[in-house]
Amino acid sequence: MTKSDKLKTKLKGDIKTFVFDDLVTLLSQLGYQMHERAGSRVVFIHQDDDSDRIHLHKPHPENTIKGGALKAVKTYLLEKGHLT
Repeated sequence: MTKSDKLKTKLKGDIKTFVFDDLVTLLSQLGYQMHERAGSRVVFIHQDDDSDRIHLHKPHPENTIKGGALKAVKTYLLEKGHLT
C-alpha cells in the first residue's frame, strides 16, 4: 500500500482531524499544486483543470485541519472521484 493509499484511507475514515502537511502531500499526489495567497489562505489547483480548485486557510497554531474545512475537503474529493 502506497503512502497515497494510506492517506486516502485515513481521510475517508471517521476522523476529527487531519494533519495539514499530509493533506498537502495527498493533494500533490492527486495532481494539485498549492499556491499561497494573502495571509494564511492557500488554493490547490489541479494541474489538468484550472477550474478544479480547493480553497483553504492554513491551520494555526496547530498543523491540523478539522471541522467544516475537513468535511468540505472530504466531500469535494469524493465528488471528484479521488476517494473511491
